[in-house]
Amino acid sequence: WSDSASSRCGWPAGREDGIIHQRGIGQARPMWSLRGLPKLRKAFADLWGTERLVTSFDGAGVFRPYGHQPEWRTKKANWHHVDQAHRKRGLHCVQGLITLKDASERTGGLVVVPKS
Repeated sequence: WSDSASSRCGWPAGREDGIIHQRGIGQARPMWSLRGLPKLRKAFADLWGTERLVTSFDGAGVFRPYGHQPEWRTKKANWHHVDQAHRKRGLHCVQGLITLKDASERTGGLVVVPKS
């Protein structure tokens, strides 16, 4: 990945949505390091009212800097989805997101639909 400017660099994420599901990404050491961040753990502990937390992790999103190469932009312009089935009532899950770089309207990022 050191030469992300190359079209043959082996970029791990899908071109459609920038998500990695393969190669055990959910159990990778960096993912567990992020989950263990004290402020992150506190946020979820406060939300759930307990420090005994359960987590799952099935993917990671990575995006190439398409400001340098417009063709690197992911193909899906909008891909709204929910993580809790709409028929379930009450709170059953909360999705977290950590951005490792600053994001803006120009670069894109997470959009949350109110009451979703």
